[in-house]
Amino acid sequence: MPEGQFPEIGGRIMDLQEPTNKMSTTLSSAQGGGLHRRHACCDPEEVQVGGDDSEREIRYDPREKPGISNLLEIMSVATGEPIEALEQRFQAAGYGDLKEAVGESVVELLTPIRETYDRASCG
Repeated sequence: MPEGQFPEIGGRIMDLQEPTNKMSTTLSSAQGGGLHRRHACCDPEEVQVGGDDSEREIRYDPREKPGISNLLEIMSVATGEPIEALEQRFQAAGYGDLKEAVGESVVELLTPIRETYDRASCG
């Protein structure tokens, strides 16, 4: 029987509106579960990343900045970039820039799956 592998970073995606809560299809907020609920084969235009943070500083700190930390984890998993590199990359950027980049990275990650699905469902 295979055993599950649960990485420390990205092994659990948190709700995008309430980042101290685990994302789920039944308990997540309507906006916060959006990324999780989106079908992997949806149109890239439909992928949106919600959440809000009043500070501009982009740093990984799950206790003090759970929303930003969650987005950094999602992007790290989607791109393979270490969180430290992402912190550096977004040091002079704002929260909106990070949200947009996370959405784009998720779309890029899911594009091959969506294309395979499109070919299979059209053929």
